[in-house]
Amino acid sequence: REMEYFLDYALGEAPESLRLDVPYRSQEGLLPTGCELISAMMLMDYYGFPVTVDAFLSNVDTGTLTSRDGALYGPSPDDVFVGDPTSPHGFGCFPPVIERLLQPFLGSGYTVYDTTGTPLPTLCSTYLVRGEPVLVWATINMAAMEPGAQWVLEGSGEIFTWPSHEHCLVLTGYTEDAYLLNDPYENNGKIAVPKALLEQRYAELSCRSVAVVQA
Repeated sequence: REMEYFLDYALGEAPESLRLDVPYRSQEGLLPTGCELISAMMLMDYYGFPVTVDAFLSNVDTGTLTSRDGALYGPSPDDVFVGDPTSPHGFGCFPPVIERLLQPFLGSGYTVYDTTGTPLPTLCSTYLVRGEPVLVWATINMAAMEPGAQWVLEGSGEIFTWPSHEHCLVLTGYTEDAYLLNDPYENNGKIAVPKALLEQRYAELSCRSVAVVQA
């Protein structure tokens, strides 16, 4: 059926609904705060380059927060995974970190792109219809995003506020009313989220996303 979708797309007809068969992985018992890594591993499985948790952990850039003079200091989640993904007290990371992590594990026929700022419908019409699932940043169980911990960014001195409930999922398809995702949190599995709700949460996380494109 997926081949029919791609044929329709090649003929200029975007399918009304689509679901890519992306293998599911749960972060439960492995990486309590490493949803970005587990979601990226699902992409690797889909493209036929399975990796272990240990392989990802040994290659992802990480950084910690430190307390000085009554304030917290630390790196940007655009630069490193902030905290320890194996700990329930870790924070997470944003697309540039995953982009750098994924590329060396993929074959020469694949390129990783930080597609932040791209609307969800465009991700569907640009990547999913070509058989390319996308990592998207939203929130755990689609809870409203709230301001979380704050720290001073090392180097720039800017105050950064962590988006509480931050979460990364795999966008695998859509129907008329919902987006389809692989959700690594607590074995949530393959879920459907009303389009308006996911679009709202995705916007609250600044429309962050990552796509792997086949040459």
